[in-house]
Amino acid sequence: MPRGARLDYPGAVHHVIGRGIERREIFVSDDERSEFLDRLSEPVRRSGAGLYAWGLMPNHFHLFLRTGSVPLSRLLQGLLGGYVEFFNRRHDRSGHLFQNRCKSMLVEAARYGLELVRYIHLNPVRSRLGVSVVELDDYPWTGHPVLLGRRSLEAHDTAFVLEQFGRETGAARAAYREFVRAAVDREGRDLDGGGLRRSAGGWEAVETFSGGVNIYPSEVESVLLHHPKVGGAAVFGIPNEDWGEEVKAVIAPAPGVEASPALAQEILDFCLKNAAKYKCPKSIDFIANMPRDPNGKLYKRKLRDPY
Repeated sequence: MPRGARLDYPGAVHHVIGRGIERREIFVSDDERSEFLDRLSEPVRRSGAGLYAWGLMPNHFHLFLRTGSVPLSRLLQGLLGGYVEFFNRRHDRSGHLFQNRCKSMLVEAARYGLELVRYIHLNPVRSRLGVSVVELDDYPWTGHPVLLGRRSLEAHDTAFVLEQFGRETGAARAAYREFVRAAVDREGRDLDGGGLRRSAGGWEAVETFSGGVNIYPSEVESVLLHHPKVGGAAVFGIPNEDWGEEVKAVIAPAPGVEASPALAQEILDFCLKNAAKYKCPKSIDFIANMPRDPNGKLYKRKLRDPY
């Protein structure tokens, strides 16, 4: 049965896993790992793709990628084809190095993005490599030390992750480190498949895709309603060209309060002080009155539809 084309489009976010054929090693030396990263970095930069997390294990690799101007299948074909030629020539071998086609899954980024970053970067700790969580801070074959500012990889876009933990870089890095370490003693969540959407379909055929953003509506609405100038609040996901969806809040100001950009910023700052950044809305719009049915239930769909 023929394989379906990958579901992909500019801005799609993927978890890519490549495994060695028959579980054989695909990286024997550090030189080979460096070669792979060099070959990965060039097309990522050239196509405007986003690389948010990565990990190189002896017999497989993980990438957390956002598609740029080049389809994922073409980017991977160039990366892996070139690397296989390099590896085979170096080891005087021929034939396949990777097990079938790389597995790629569309990521519900707002819901699973940070969890996936942590999962990928903890691979060396949870494996048989013997890397401790302290050593992970300087372990060169994941993106973890890049996010901590201890190593550099030009193609690694660190802003997406660090912005979820704060505005000041040093504090954000410290919070990110604690986020990773907090999961060391917990059983790793299976993000090889669970929580992600398997790729299927085609580049030309796909016009839209909803990222399935997790917006914690009740929690965030409760926070917003504690602001004295907020009379009503609704939180939901709207389309975002990079991540599929982003968090939006629609606010009805309290009686006597005038809507303004300054008020929107004041409410956003209030939310950031009282809830995790990744849960807070990216933007706020105002409405005079919340649409409700005769029983008082909010018509959230009427608020979401214009977006």
